[in-house]
Amino acid sequence: MPFEKLVSELAPERDLSRNPLMQVMFALQNVPGAALALPGLDVEPLNVKGETAKFDLTLFLWETSHGFEGMLEYATDLFEAASIARMIERFRTLLEAIVDDAGQPIHELPMLADADRRALSVWNRTDTPLPVEETVIDWFERQAVATPDVAAVVSGGLTLSYRDLDSRANRLAHFLMQQGVAPDVRVGICLERSPEMLVSLLGVLKAGGAYLPLDPTYPADRLRYMTEDGGVRLLLTCKHLRARLPAYDGAVVCLDTDRLATDGCREISPPRRTGRDQIAYVIHTSGSTGRPKGVAMPHSAMANLIAWQKGTVLGAPARTLQFAPLSFDVSFQECFGTWATAARSS
Repeated sequence: MPFEKLVSELAPERDLSRNPLMQVMFALQNVPGAALALPGLDVEPLNVKGETAKFDLTLFLWETSHGFEGMLEYATDLFEAASIARMIERFRTLLEAIVDDAGQPIHELPMLADADRRALSVWNRTDTPLPVEETVIDWFERQAVATPDVAAVVSGGLTLSYRDLDSRANRLAHFLMQQGVAPDVRVGICLERSPEMLVSLLGVLKAGGAYLPLDPTYPADRLRYMTEDGGVRLLLTCKHLRARLPAYDGAVVCLDTDRLATDGCREISPPRRTGRDQIAYVIHTSGSTGRPKGVAMPHSAMANLIAWQKGTVLGAPARTLQFAPLSFDVSFQECFGTWATAARSS
C-alpha cells in the first residue's frame, strides 16, 4: 500500500515533535528494478543524498553483486555520529552471529563485540566485600583513632579535629541515650548548617537512633507533618529556631542553651547499638505529587554506598564542600564519604 494512502486512512494526530505514525523504519530495497527506456536517451538512476531525516531512525539495505550495502539515516537532534557508528557495529555483530549459526534462539544472539563485553564486565564489577556487622559509625570511629589531630570539619574560623568531633558526638550520644534514644528511635534535627548540625547527626547515630532532618526554612505545616509522620520522639534544635517550630509534644533540646546537659557526659564512644538492618535516617520526599512520604534508609545501604565511594571515587584525603542540605540524602554521602578517608568537610 502506498505510504500516503496508509497515512490518509489512519489519520493519526499530528505532532511537530515526531512522526505521528512511527519513528523507526527498516527498508529493504528488494523490488527488481526495470530499466527505463526513453527514445534517444540513456537513463540511469542517480543517488541523491537527503539533507533531512524523515524519521528518527531509518535503515536502508539493498542487494548488490557482492552482498548488501546500506545506509542509516538519523535525526541529528536525537543521535550523535558516534552513537550511530556503535549502532552499526552492533548490527554487524548481530548479522555475523546469525550467519555463523542461524539456528540460535533470538535471545541468545549477541549484539556486543568482545571489547564491549569486556568493558561491561569491568563497569559492572560493583561487588565489594563488607564486614557483615560494621556501619559507617564504626568506620568514622576507626578514623578518629587513626587520625585524631587531622581537621574533620572547618566552618568559618572554627576547626574541629577528628578527636574533637568524635568527643562532642560521644557526649551528645550518651545524653540522648539517657533520654531514651535507642535503635530505630527517630530524633528530629532542626538546625542551620553548622558544625553543631554534624555533631548532632553523629550523636544520634552513635546513640543508636535514626535522625530525621527538619529544615528550619520549611513552612510550619510541613514541619508539623514531617514530625508527626516520622514519629519523632525527641527534637534537637537551638534557641533562636525554637520559636519557628510548630507545637510539639515530645522533648525538645536546644543545644546552645542546654549545653550543660551534655557537658557532663562521657567522651568515650558508647557501645554500638545498631545493626546494618536498622534505620540510619528518615528523609521526606518533596511532596510535589501529593503529601510528602518518609523514606527510611537502613545502615546497610549507606555502608554499601560509602564502601563503593571509597574504592572508586575518593582517592587521597580531600576537602569536601558540605553543599547538600541535611534534608537531601546526598548530605550523608558528603559527610561519611569525607570522614571515611580522613578528609575534611567545610
